[in-house]
Amino acid sequence: DGRSDWSSDVCSSDLAALLVGVWSPLAFAGDDDIEDWDLEGLLQVVVTESDHERTTANAPASVTVLSHEDIALSGVASIPDLLRRVPGLQVVEVSPGNFVVAARGFGGLQDNNVLVLVDGGPMNTLADGSVRWSGLPMGLHQIDRIEVIRGPLSTLYGANASSAVVNIITDPSDPRPMAGVTFGGRSERLFERLIWASGGGGGDLLSWRVNVRGNDVRTTSNRQAGQRIGGLGTDVSMLFNPKGRWSGSARLAWTLDMRRGENAVVANRVHYVEPTTMLTAGTTYTVGTFVDSLSLEGGYVARQTSLLGEALTPTQDETQEAGGHATATLRLNLPAGGSVIAASGFGTDRVSAPYLPAGGDFFAHGHVRGTWAQPLGERWLVDAGYRVDNHVLTGTRGSWRSSVQLQFTEQTLFRVSGGSAYRRPSWIEAASRFRDPADNVILLEGEAELQPQRNTSIEAAMVYASSYGLAFRPTVFVGSFDSLISQDSSPFVFKSFHSVQSERWLDTVGVEVEASWERDTTFVPRMAFTAMHIADPVDTSQTVGVPEQNSRFTASASVRGEVGRVRYGVSADWMSARRFDTAVGLPVQRITTNIPAMARMGSEVHYTPGRDGIVSVGALAETNVPSTRQSPLPGAAPLGTRVMVTLMVRE
Repeated sequence: DGRSDWSSDVCSSDLAALLVGVWSPLAFAGDDDIEDWDLEGLLQVVVTESDHERTTANAPASVTVLSHEDIALSGVASIPDLLRRVPGLQVVEVSPGNFVVAARGFGGLQDNNVLVLVDGGPMNTLADGSVRWSGLPMGLHQIDRIEVIRGPLSTLYGANASSAVVNIITDPSDPRPMAGVTFGGRSERLFERLIWASGGGGGDLLSWRVNVRGNDVRTTSNRQAGQRIGGLGTDVSMLFNPKGRWSGSARLAWTLDMRRGENAVVANRVHYVEPTTMLTAGTTYTVGTFVDSLSLEGGYVARQTSLLGEALTPTQDETQEAGGHATATLRLNLPAGGSVIAASGFGTDRVSAPYLPAGGDFFAHGHVRGTWAQPLGERWLVDAGYRVDNHVLTGTRGSWRSSVQLQFTEQTLFRVSGGSAYRRPSWIEAASRFRDPADNVILLEGEAELQPQRNTSIEAAMVYASSYGLAFRPTVFVGSFDSLISQDSSPFVFKSFHSVQSERWLDTVGVEVEASWERDTTFVPRMAFTAMHIADPVDTSQTVGVPEQNSRFTASASVRGEVGRVRYGVSADWMSARRFDTAVGLPVQRITTNIPAMARMGSEVHYTPGRDGIVSVGALAETNVPSTRQSPLPGAAPLGTRVMVTLMVRE
């Protein structure tokens, strides 16, 4: 799709070649090269064969794509709430605007087990790997689509892509200007406002787009009096598409995330400020027949986090992160439609904070990787990939992934795939040291000998897609966890983190089912279901991969459509009971809350009064049953009911 993907260490051609292979004779013939399709198109490709038109849905990985219409008519007001309808993902709202998203059994104390990208740029912080969901640089209406890939994917995206990857994609080639405002509130006297604007221009040679958004969430309840979350963001994207062999892209994003309220680490009221700057750029040169293309990609990200409060000063509690990366990728075409991709990358990271004695210096890291994909006749496709990474926190580590696909009939495909990936220990887990400012006693300290947390998984899937628009995708997966990074919350511990070693070959088994039907835009239903079993923990102090901290069952259903000038969406999702643990305070203490089985129901309606379609008015309503807190943190509130109104103007 022409977007740069430096931080995930994978170019768009890799994603198309390794993750998504189009299963039809058209896909391996002549000029129909699989990189020319985007992921959503590959999942629902209309092909013509024997005078019949039918839809095939295929991907040699567990992939869910939420389209722009799915997002715009979702009946939810945030990206994490939208991810509840993806099978295998579990979402907990820790406090207003603050979420924990986990995948396939990795729910627990840490919220850094899912890699989140915006147009290929990383949103996970270097210090602890978490994601500031309220600080993303766009609103829901500015998103083109969201791709969620489940399973171990370090061969493509590098370390930290151990359980799932969420890639949020905007569309820089869309020149249509639009602007809007959303306002409303929900239970506990929590008020929300969001303002956004987008615009673009250009032609076939150069296209550009700018996204701007600002949000403000505040509460006046007695329990949370004065708590406030705010954010600003801007995003500039450009695509360069000359008629020759060269193409390129560039993106500059800046966000500012701000909070005011009770802090979980220090028991006082604090102000939290975090500006982030991100730059990515890439170019591709198309060579010829055997040597297909050469791509060069690079990027830079800088983030600064400041906590200001009664017991805090900017110099004592300021974290600075910076990282850059450059990658070269070579693609070769093999006979009979095969391909080989070779890539090498180099980068540096820097994290500076008072609690990091070893921080402040730049640390180099690098990787080499190779992938191979080969169709065997018209029905079989095999692919494999291996990657080696080197980083100061982990040394040299390898990851792999392979897949075998069989197109059983023109409408049915079977896939077996497996892989092994790892999550790198964060700087806080591996190198932090928090001291009591009064007596200089160490309250929390990282463990330099932590092993990377590894996930090895095998899955079998069937894909059925009929010419009537019906798609059905069941998946069975098994997984093995090793070296899970857990946090010890016992009183007066010195080393607060440790690796839980396991010699078991099976830790989790689950079933994921997706189904959708889309004949036209008037009525489009979707459903998803997940059932999962996790083995009892090996260590009683284990804080990841614990059965009680994951819902055994999740389900979602949604319908969207349009009637005349009215577009509508209705959705519902449900999760079984689970426990949520979090670590607070210094010394660290673990506090727990039990989350009962919960259901969320939402609806959204947009009405366009004029024939020109310039102005539209929308309303959103959602409710949670039961209305209970999902977190024991001081800032958490019952989810209750939310009502929002939107006014949007677009060309």
